[in-house]
Amino acid sequence: MNPQTKDISKYIARIALFFIPLYALILFLWLHIEPIYNTILTEYTMNFFTWYFDFHVDSLDSNGKRFTYLLSDARTLYNQFNEPFHFQYSLSFALDIITYNIPMTLSAVLALIITQAKSKLDYLLLIHVIVLLILLHCITIYFVVLGATIDLAYSKKLLQAYLQEHTLLIHDRGYIKLFLVQYGIRFEPFLMMVYTWFKMHSRR
Repeated sequence: MNPQTKDISKYIARIALFFIPLYALILFLWLHIEPIYNTILTEYTMNFFTWYFDFHVDSLDSNGKRFTYLLSDARTLYNQFNEPFHFQYSLSFALDIITYNIPMTLSAVLALIITQAKSKLDYLLLIHVIVLLILLHCITIYFVVLGATIDLAYSKKLLQAYLQEHTLLIHDRGYIKLFLVQYGIRFEPFLMMVYTWFKMHSRR
């Protein structure tokens, strides 16, 4: 084994040495704060979603992992006879398919930062990573909700008519949702570690 390979092996071993206890600790903490995190993210994302699409939240049922919203129209539409019509629909989605990688991601990033730290931890970089994670999760929640709404609109004509003015926004929502859930979230730990590594080395 050449010296360079030995150095890489030692570097990976050091990261793993920090990662294992960090993962156990963060996983333990995550089990307690997951419902709170999921609820806050969902509330803010749904506030934007309902504001933009003019929906009204009639009710919410949640256990911190799965959320079921009952939505209705927030503005009145009229048919060809100038008669008002209204609609209501139920929307259900699980947050654990979006946020399940948080313990691994934070543990890996923290292990990398600690391994690279010479005198003190780079807390600013850690904050950057956390902010990026929150943004990624909010965007993913938005497109999951949007995708579910559009799928329902195919069978609910009133909902479809209500959303017609937003057609330019929703054309490719299926591809965006697929990319975010299947790739963005799945490779979240790797992507955040790559970002962390480049940010640390760009400052040298």
